[in-house]
Amino acid sequence: MKVKIIKKSIPWGHGETNSFCFLPEDKGSSVAIFSHGYTSHKGALLPWAVKLSQIGIATILFDLPGHYLGTFSEVSNFKHFSKNAHNLFYQALNSFIEELDFKQEFKVILGGHSLGSLLALKAADSFNKHKTLLLCVGHGLSHVGEPMVFDSQFFRDTMHFREQLVSPALSPSNVFPWIQQEQQLLSLKHQKIILVSGKDDLVVSEKSVVDLKNHLEGKNNLVFLEMANRLPHNAPELASSLIKKLIKDHDFA
Repeated sequence: MKVKIIKKSIPWGHGETNSFCFLPEDKGSSVAIFSHGYTSHKGALLPWAVKLSQIGIATILFDLPGHYLGTFSEVSNFKHFSKNAHNLFYQALNSFIEELDFKQEFKVILGGHSLGSLLALKAADSFNKHKTLLLCVGHGLSHVGEPMVFDSQFFRDTMHFREQLVSPALSPSNVFPWIQQEQQLLSLKHQKIILVSGKDDLVVSEKSVVDLKNHLEGKNNLVFLEMANRLPHNAPELASSLIKKLIKDHDFA
């Protein structure tokens, strides 16, 4: 398996953020676009790109702005981030469209881990001209007024480190309430969505994933739920083999 890795910067406001495109030599007619979770980076999803390359799927991974493990770009205005971060999925595709060099209509797989999953769901409407599959790992529905999933002991114990890995504008006090609100405001309809979560995920409960499934189905989406063994929230790379299988099973390879 030969794979060419292309590195590019994606424009973001007055700055930019970093991205990779993995191009397998035997590329098919699908492209996957993924992003990572809060305080993480695109490298956490590298095994996803490796597995998908094995079945001929080009994969784009990009760093969210203001996430220092992936890029030193700053987010100075949280309102701008909250309104525009999901548009990076479409900008990522446009940035690599020449290298992808599709000669015919192509399918698009959108997704990511945790926060990246939410942004993929928000981005779905921008891809309506393509046959699209959404693949969201480690993301559940938390209701306004209820304890947030990020109030878990796992996150509390590490938050003093984590909050220093992002721009001050992306502080937990800004990001977490916004996530709850955005989940309720999701407007996507008639999408095919796969939700993946770990049975041993201490951050996202099985109930919250089932609630998200029901919430999305209530908007006339077709939603599948996969509860995986040995997939803790802090190890999204362990989902790579399952993601490969699911994409093949749903005829996107």
